[in-house]
Amino acid sequence: MMREVVHGNKLGKNELTFGGRVADLRRVTCPLLAFAGESDNVATPSSTRGILELVASTDKAFRSVPGGHVGIVAGSSAPAAVWQPMMDWLRERAR
Repeated sequence: MMREVVHGNKLGKNELTFGGRVADLRRVTCPLLAFAGESDNVATPSSTRGILELVASTDKAFRSVPGGHVGIVAGSSAPAAVWQPMMDWLRERAR
């Protein structure tokens, strides 16, 4: 994964395969909400934001939130900064 996804950017270039099938992000058309941790040095906010340009979804949003790579989902600010906004975003689309 490190060689292909991080260094080779194969997912971003639509070259990553699983069982002979290409993971083509251009085929993603469902609503997309992406989060990035402001202090994440693994998946930086600037690199993570690029997902919005790779998917075909018309309903897409990006949120930069406090925390690092794991902290955005497990840190003390995660419930208010990530979980609640995610639930609100999903709730709006479930109607």
